[in-house]
Amino acid sequence: MPMIGLITNVTVSGFARAELARGFGEAAALIPGGCADKLMLKIEGESCLYLGGRDDLPSAYIWVDVPGPADREACQAFGAAAAKLLGRVLFIPRANVYLSVRESAFWMGSGV
Repeated sequence: MPMIGLITNVTVSGFARAELARGFGEAAALIPGGCADKLMLKIEGESCLYLGGRDDLPSAYIWVDVPGPADREACQAFGAAAAKLLGRVLFIPRANVYLSVRESAFWMGSGV
């Protein structure tokens, strides 16, 4: 099950947070082994985030920690879904969304 983190310089309201949680849960299913039931999600809004030396552009950084090797096509599909989600919910242009996928050789689930 992946861990997904979002850092953005945009304000994230309670409604937006709920929409993002639902949308990231759906997008996580695109990653092998991913499902909403076990997804851990970190959402951090109103962060000091610069893009191209500017802090006034709505932007976001998403990282995904996955157990084992990451499937490139699945991660690209996840990235496209995540960028679309951020555009719809937070009005962040797709070009201002960065994605990082980190593979973990050692992964322990809940109840560690």
